[in-house]
Amino acid sequence: MKKILILILQFLCLQIYCQDFNSWLENYCFDSDDENNREELIDFWSEKTTEKINLNTATREQLEEFSFLSSKQIENLLEYRFDYKEFLTIYELNLIEGWSEKTVEMFYPFVEVKPKDDEKFSLKKSFKNADHQFINRVDFTLQEKKGYKENKYLGKPWGGYLKYKLTEKDLSMGITMEKDAGEPFDFKNNQGFDFYSAHFMINNLWKFKTIIIGDYKLNFGQGLVYNSNAFYGSAGNVEQFIQRTDKISKYTSCSETNFFRGIATTLEFNKLNISLFGSYNYLDSANGYHRTENEIKKKFSGYKFATGGNINYRFKFGKIGVSAVYDSTNLNFGLDYRFHIKNYGLAGEITVDKKGNIATLHNFYFDTEYNISSNIMIRYYGRGYSSSFANAYSMKNNSGEVGAMWSFLWNINEKWKWYNNADIAFFTEQKYLISKPSVGYKINTLFSYNVKENHLLNIKYSFDSKEKDDTDSKNHIRPTLTFYKHSVSVIYNGNFINGAIFKSGVMYNFYKYSSEKGSSGYLLYQDIGWKWDKINFVTRIAFFDAETYENRLYSYENDVLYAFSSNQYNGKGIRFFFNLNYKIFKNLQLCFKVSNTFYVDRNIIGSGNDEILGSNKTDFHILLNWKW
Repeated sequence: MKKILILILQFLCLQIYCQDFNSWLENYCFDSDDENNREELIDFWSEKTTEKINLNTATREQLEEFSFLSSKQIENLLEYRFDYKEFLTIYELNLIEGWSEKTVEMFYPFVEVKPKDDEKFSLKKSFKNADHQFINRVDFTLQEKKGYKENKYLGKPWGGYLKYKLTEKDLSMGITMEKDAGEPFDFKNNQGFDFYSAHFMINNLWKFKTIIIGDYKLNFGQGLVYNSNAFYGSAGNVEQFIQRTDKISKYTSCSETNFFRGIATTLEFNKLNISLFGSYNYLDSANGYHRTENEIKKKFSGYKFATGGNINYRFKFGKIGVSAVYDSTNLNFGLDYRFHIKNYGLAGEITVDKKGNIATLHNFYFDTEYNISSNIMIRYYGRGYSSSFANAYSMKNNSGEVGAMWSFLWNINEKWKWYNNADIAFFTEQKYLISKPSVGYKINTLFSYNVKENHLLNIKYSFDSKEKDDTDSKNHIRPTLTFYKHSVSVIYNGNFINGAIFKSGVMYNFYKYSSEKGSSGYLLYQDIGWKWDKINFVTRIAFFDAETYENRLYSYENDVLYAFSSNQYNGKGIRFFFNLNYKIFKNLQLCFKVSNTFYVDRNIIGSGNDEILGSNKTDFHILLNWKW
């Protein structure tokens, strides 16, 4: 009976889940205005698509890495597998209680179904069965920048990277070589790529759950001791800001910061995991850019040694962990926990640095039988608290902040969904642009409406308020100004014809300082494209007018494979892009994107060495992806 039902599901669901990775990002990831967050986000999700998890062997830890899955959904999946022994097809996800069609669609790109493999690890067999991937990307701007005209940039006006990955169930190795536009590239004079990264990782070797040599990331607790991941998620789960990953993982990004270099391992004894690491990495005070002589001098501004580890014990309803890290400037200890019983959960961490400063963060979340879920987060980051590798949720940084955040999700019916997020923070010490204690507010509300199959309407409202010093005041003690920003967006995504891409967006914001006259910005755009068997293309025309830099707008736009583009619209003008994805052969893909921004309010684009004389800026992205 089960096999017959599965065959019916396969027939009904075959067309639902045929979407590419860029479409997945567009539909389910938040737009971000942080370059580092975007790069880490795309690296995280692209890694998950190339290293799919087997539903028949997936652990709770692996499932918890997917921020759009709730604890209840994960528990129901594990119970389903226990009852029916194994999955025969991925379409069985539709049979699990609490898994909607939309949740299954979100999860589909990252999973597969294979028989359970109880064979012991074999290095020879792993190399034989491994998958290989080679990626080559090149980016350049057509217009010449000031840094090249005046010979301040030592390299050519192109950037890009080469990546090679070898992956198998229990084996991974790879190398990344990258240079930014303007950085010197000359092997004859020992000036090759600017950044090199490599790793060799083995999983499930005797008691060693993981062994990594090279570059890696650390994620434990709620991020108050160390957390290498940027925040990512969708408005489909109130648990998205809770760190549920406790692991050492490989590092394959092109970002030159926020990673460890050395050796790390995790030993597993039933429910007890012991992780240890040692890292010796260089410090870069040039933010990853080494185009000028001065920036090159800052590349190796010092070295940082770090060592520590984590011990965590997992049981059916949660886990308890202890973390410690020592480096040349600090010493941190942390105790973290996470419990989930039926529809309720608790997660948090409390930490202390070498000076006795305390930081703590706690979440209480629950689901109801009425399709309503909620999360309350409270946090206290003591004044002066310091951790070299902390990356917990905060409005500004993990020091001198007291805050509370409330998230709420109501799946009203099969068509309507309402997500709300509100955050308030009190800053007990001076921050960027303000020299005294201050307060900040954030509110996000999203209404999502499935008009009909393959037609989605999103309406989002955001409010942001903070305080700044009045730099124009002549008083010895500068008064405080309050600024606030209202943002509204309406985005319609629909496919009227099978294979067609049609997306319309309207964005507007209003920014104001205290009682001063405010400024506004708007963005109107239209995307049209088509998906064939071997060729996909998307093109956009956008009109924007942002009066000030504070009115800048961000919008997701299609890019080459494994690239997440959330373009910044600032000033007044028109933007156009054309993105093409061509599958040359079964395992060989060519991606190409050209974009042009024309400004009507300026004759100079950018500043400093990146200054372009003129009102046009044209960018090219080319990527070659080869798998075998």
